[in-house]
Amino acid sequence: MKKDFTWEKLGDDLIYYNVVDYKGLSNESFEIPHPDGKLSIKYPLQFDTLTPLRIKGKGYKRERVGDLYVKNVVKFNRDEISN
Repeated sequence: MKKDFTWEKLGDDLIYYNVVDYKGLSNESFEIPHPDGKLSIKYPLQFDTLTPLRIKGKGYKRERVGDLYVKNVVKFNRDEISN
């Protein structure tokens, strides 16, 4: 696996950094690229950016299959927020 800014490998687990903007927070789900094909993942109604989303069995495949963790990173300009 080639390391880049959106993916990280930790043992058999894969970590994906999902950067979402302010407008994207209103979406019900988001897609990420994955070796098995694109994955559509639903945002929970309430999520904490400090707690990654866990998708069982979608990690690195060796002797055992790891899990995929999605860390949501919210990034936006403050002027995008309307009062």
